[in-house]
Amino acid sequence: MKNFMIKLLTIVSVITIETCYVNYSYGQLQLNEEWVARYDGNSIGEDDHANDIAIDNDGYIYVIGGSTWQYGYSCILIKYDPISGNKMWEQSLGGFYYNNKPKDIAVDGSGIYITGESTYFSDEADIFTVKYDLNGNLIWEKYYGNSKREAAYGIAVCGDHVYVTGESDEGSVFENFDILTICYRSSDGYKIWETTYDNGSNNYSTSIDVDDYCNVYVTGGSYEPGNGYDFITIRFNASDGFMKWEKRYDGTGILNNFDFGRDIIVKDGYVYVTGESYGSLTNYDYVTIKYSFALGTEMWPDVARYNGPVNDEDKPKAITVDNNGNTYVTGTSYKNLQ
Repeated sequence: MKNFMIKLLTIVSVITIETCYVNYSYGQLQLNEEWVARYDGNSIGEDDHANDIAIDNDGYIYVIGGSTWQYGYSCILIKYDPISGNKMWEQSLGGFYYNNKPKDIAVDGSGIYITGESTYFSDEADIFTVKYDLNGNLIWEKYYGNSKREAAYGIAVCGDHVYVTGESDEGSVFENFDILTICYRSSDGYKIWETTYDNGSNNYSTSIDVDDYCNVYVTGGSYEPGNGYDFITIRFNASDGFMKWEKRYDGTGILNNFDFGRDIIVKDGYVYVTGESYGSLTNYDYVTIKYSFALGTEMWPDVARYNGPVNDEDKPKAITVDNNGNTYVTGTSYKNLQ
């Protein structure tokens, strides 16, 4: 039986970073706000944005974001006490005319890992990946740049390995993006392997996760001439980055012009991915697919599609799975004003 649930999220814009802790006990009828932590950067009148959040095994909270200042855009990492919401420490990564934009964070027992995009003056970008210990000390810092533009959007940790995925422009004249996945040693940042997926057209990854054996799974979008973008999910071997399997979803629209994976989670031997898919009469819909981790076999009789109330743009952002295998997806959905 397929268990699939939808939650909708209203997106708001803020100019400071706010972190809120909410306490909820089973059986209560309302949530209790425990504290709100607000971060305002050092530059007056400039924006600060939160990008992601993670919690370690002791409950401490780590928030990454960006802070605009006179000479660039810095990556900000903040650690909060879960009881009081007090800021325990703050770290900034960036310099004069460097723009370090964090995209994802992961935490294990030895530290905090961040990856994202780093630019200097021009539009050309590199991938930056850093590790801090739990006290905020920088352990290592790595930059990857072999072409005109690289950017990372996802990071995962398993054992002594850190996995980063993103995109790399390998085109000599015109853009030709490949899916790039890199494995670092978590203790010192030594690069163990890197691999690219290239079908001759543009390919992008948006999210990454690992299984209990440290095999790597990424999702994103892959372009096929005459067919548009397909929803793509790939498994790479943990030891060497060899591609074990690749699965594509081509949608239901007549033109099949845009199907794109946005988030992935691996749990209990299954791979769950969600993204948007263009329908002929329904505009963009949520699409969620469940695969077996070994061979990439689809486990549901059909993919789960969600079309909102007005046949307009419905785009998922994130996915999670509970211990009973129920699947939850959140994102945005258009609705007519009453």
